[in-house]
Amino acid sequence: MKFLIIGDPHGTEKVFEMPIEEADAIIIPGDLGKADLMRDLHFNDFDYVKGDWKGPTPKEKIMRAEMEAFESTIKILDFLNKHNHVFIVFGNVESTDTVTAEKNRKYGLKLPYLEKEISRMK
Repeated sequence: MKFLIIGDPHGTEKVFEMPIEEADAIIIPGDLGKADLMRDLHFNDFDYVKGDWKGPTPKEKIMRAEMEAFESTIKILDFLNKHNHVFIVFGNVESTDTVTAEKNRKYGLKLPYLEKEISRMK
């Protein structure tokens, strides 16, 4: 049995060029989605000493960053899932539905639920 293990793709388009047909299954140990906006948000807008945002909560930036990660994760999973069995472990880019619900409540957002979306894939 051959496994293709793709570590921390972070939304890279190179995933679409990998020899996935040669593998019997694909394993992704987290960090599927692109995290550029998330990284920028946390390095520039969050004060880790205080444990809070440096100024007013940047809701629009949070939404854009979360959607970048969500959409790129789904794009990769959708592609890989059409060609092979895919097994994933959430990394620090992916949010569980519980974490997403808390962000939606805390910041008044309407983020989509990644686990729910993944469960719809066959």
